[in-house]
Amino acid sequence: HSGGLARILESAMNREHSENDVLVCVPTFNSQGSIQETLKSIFSQTYRNFNVLVVDNHSTDQTASVVQQFKNEFDKEGKLTLVQNKENLGRIGNWNQCLNLFKETSHAYLKFVFAGDTLGEQCLEKLRGIFEQYPRLSVVASGYFVHVSDNEVREKVSFEQPRYFAPLEALRAFLAKGNWVGAPVSSMFSREAVQGLRFPEKLGWVADWKFCVDIVSRHDSFYTPELLSRFYASQRKYYSQHKTDLRSSMQDILMYSFILRKILQKKFRSLLHFLKIAKLGFLRWLALPGPKRYAFMQKLSYDQLAETSDYSSESMQDRVVGSYGEHDSWKDYDEYLMKYVDASFENKFALDFGCGPGRNIIKYHNRFKRLDGVDISEKNIKNAKEQLARFHVANSELFVNNGRDLAGIPSAAYDFIMSTICLQHICVYSTRYNLLKEFFRVLKPGGRISIQVGYGKNAPNSVPYTEDNVNAIVTNRGCDARVEDPEQIRRDLEAIGFQGFEYWVRPTGPGDTHPNWIFFTAKK
Repeated sequence: HSGGLARILESAMNREHSENDVLVCVPTFNSQGSIQETLKSIFSQTYRNFNVLVVDNHSTDQTASVVQQFKNEFDKEGKLTLVQNKENLGRIGNWNQCLNLFKETSHAYLKFVFAGDTLGEQCLEKLRGIFEQYPRLSVVASGYFVHVSDNEVREKVSFEQPRYFAPLEALRAFLAKGNWVGAPVSSMFSREAVQGLRFPEKLGWVADWKFCVDIVSRHDSFYTPELLSRFYASQRKYYSQHKTDLRSSMQDILMYSFILRKILQKKFRSLLHFLKIAKLGFLRWLALPGPKRYAFMQKLSYDQLAETSDYSSESMQDRVVGSYGEHDSWKDYDEYLMKYVDASFENKFALDFGCGPGRNIIKYHNRFKRLDGVDISEKNIKNAKEQLARFHVANSELFVNNGRDLAGIPSAAYDFIMSTICLQHICVYSTRYNLLKEFFRVLKPGGRISIQVGYGKNAPNSVPYTEDNVNAIVTNRGCDARVEDPEQIRRDLEAIGFQGFEYWVRPTGPGDTHPNWIFFTAKK
């Protein structure tokens, strides 16, 4: 039954509309009085690459006729398809019917709009734009208006600032805020996110909440406080009946226990992963003091990531940073990291701290007399040597450091030190400060540093700038440091002896989860 409908749907939606990447699903039942306003709000969107699927759950009123009349009058582009269930599948069963049909199409994103609810004109454009900015996301949720009654409208905003969530952070937010995603009208889902998932029909009241928890526990998610849609609670008999129902309250409690269990499982998996890569080294990790313990964990982690990366072909599998090609072409590196590197540097010596597989050395070595690299991971350095040989970079020297200093590198050896996607992954302030001191030591007088780190509040899986989280067992987006004010950097640099501090707050680069990036520079 659903397979036949899916073939009809695919045929209807792909005719001259292959660019449409958003499917707006409207599950409906006996909605003849409200469905037209819902459809008007969808067809008024500023973003036009969408199709609309109305799934009528065997209505006994004129809902289907109203939808067909709307299509005849307003759907000149053929965007709307009406599917009528041969029997009533139940409220949540109809949601799952929408999921089934979406999975049979080629659309990349799914947007639910329940009959009676409406979208602001920029809703699809705003939500789709966030997916464009952060390709790893599974769901984007937004603020919305709640029409409690004809005379009462409230604003539902879970967070005052935009938030990017890694899975563990999203689960913790559910414990703190309840269902921060909110009503289905507030969200957009990626195709990957909903694969293999269904709304649990037995849960009733919290079915959509459970659905979202399952998604964010596996993938990254995002929240924007912009009010982009309207939820008409006053038209929901089910909502009114269950809002104060004891059984619904018990389901809420069940959800909190489920979320807590998910959090504990994720923490346990992180510990198991660390034990797996540490092996017998776990006892050594326990015995090491403070920053040495943290650096030992980082070395193990980056060795493991480097070992499972593959740089031998054009389709590089870079697990150390990821998005190798996107980083290589990211214009902000040229504009800000290299801002003061002019022709006078052709006879100068430079160092890339946290060089990884040597991407920046390969890209920028011609700007210097010699561009060296240093990294905590021996396997990273091994990969970098192979990459440099592959791209015929012959004169760079590569070093392995201990993650805490630059021991073995002479003082006043370099004219320029750069670092990207590195210091932000060190969640121990005392280590970062010591590394800045080491940069100062190995710079020649007049030498310059140029560094990129994550910037902004609410970065997922992060700690404040001055925290020393020496017991972290994850790194590289598992536990980052966040800069919340440029003055934090300025104070450290001036205390060390640097001068001429400048900075630029920029959009977040490929694959990262900080709200922004900050590039900064200073001279010795």
